[in-house]
Amino acid sequence: MRLAHRLGDEGEINDEDVEKITTSIGELFSHLNDKYKANTKLNEEVSGMIKTLYDERVFIKGIEKGIEKMKAEAYADRIEIAKTLIQENVSIGIIAKSTKLTIEEVEALRDEI
Repeated sequence: MRLAHRLGDEGEINDEDVEKITTSIGELFSHLNDKYKANTKLNEEVSGMIKTLYDERVFIKGIEKGIEKMKAEAYADRIEIAKTLIQENVSIGIIAKSTKLTIEEVEALRDEI
């Protein structure tokens, strides 16, 4: 199961496949546990653990997507600030330093305007 999660995190397999593998492992465990009359409470515990692992993975993916969205929005804001400063004839060096954009990025924006 850890391998499936690692491969999913590395983009080797997609999230749907990770979910299928995780679910299959849980069902296989439950089947074998039932077949050999092992501890029935253990089925519930394993099922809960698998759900928790999957839910954590989904939660972490959501957080990562949120962070990427925030970075993109912050970058867009820096671009808009740079455009405003260019229109106010602020020097490219000051704009780059203030917005944390490269001089090349600021020059490209200037050429766009």
